[in-house]
Amino acid sequence: MSSAPASGREEEEDELDIDALSFNDCRYWALFYNEDEDDRAFYDWYSAETWLPVAVEAVAKRLRAAAGREALDALDVGCGVSPLLFSLAEGAPGGWRELHGVDFAAAAVDFLNAEAAQAQHPGLRFSTADARTLTCCADASCDVLLDKGCLDCFITGDGERDVELYLEALQRVVRPTGRVLIVAVNGADVPHLLATGEVQPDGSCGTGAAARRGTWGERKREARAGAAPWTQRLWVEETVACAEKHLLVCTPVAPADSTRAALRCHECGRRHAGAVPDKCACGNRLRRFALS
Repeated sequence: MSSAPASGREEEEDELDIDALSFNDCRYWALFYNEDEDDRAFYDWYSAETWLPVAVEAVAKRLRAAAGREALDALDVGCGVSPLLFSLAEGAPGGWRELHGVDFAAAAVDFLNAEAAQAQHPGLRFSTADARTLTCCADASCDVLLDKGCLDCFITGDGERDVELYLEALQRVVRPTGRVLIVAVNGADVPHLLATGEVQPDGSCGTGAAARRGTWGERKREARAGAAPWTQRLWVEETVACAEKHLLVCTPVAPADSTRAALRCHECGRRHAGAVPDKCACGNRLRRFALS
């Protein structure tokens, strides 16, 4: 006896090849998370589960002091199934009023909301949304905006204006006194991208990053040919290095001194200007890791 025919949507999902989809395609992430539905659990990209909450809290502490406020609002864009917001809530429960995560993978959001219902922090919540618009977020509604890998998806994806739309959305929702914290391992020179809109390899990342010049870097440059002049929306205030991962601390308001920010060692706090050595005196690796 034959089974009932599948719906058109089910047939379409069955026919999709996840490897043929771009990272900026919500169908990719729907397949990615649904594949592991029975074993879904917290997972943090880029081995960030230990150092990133500490680095974020250090920035938040400075913002609280500057604003004279006890609690801030955080937004994690493209959160996936990361435990980052839960770690922030646990580490400084009184320091955060709202901890809001957004992702366009409904399966990931459902998982995190179920976990949030069991947590002790009332500000934890998660929404399904497209990072290119962030329609679920009001203007100037967050103090700390977190991006770990979301910019990567838009740089390496095929959308012609994805990066521009995304950065516009970030600037809209972060408060002028807030900060946007970016961790990216795509191999692009992120400060240069923020300043010019051009996607070019970061020379400090080695030959693997440079090889991308012939792929997504060229496509992005071609897409911007003839486009309106680039509007810079974020400026790098500081770069924090931990075990070859770089956290870019960005401000949505142009600083008086817009020169390239110095790099600070996450482990010992030492600042490095100019040419960055491979290692800090404390032993922390300062060079930026990038996927090749």
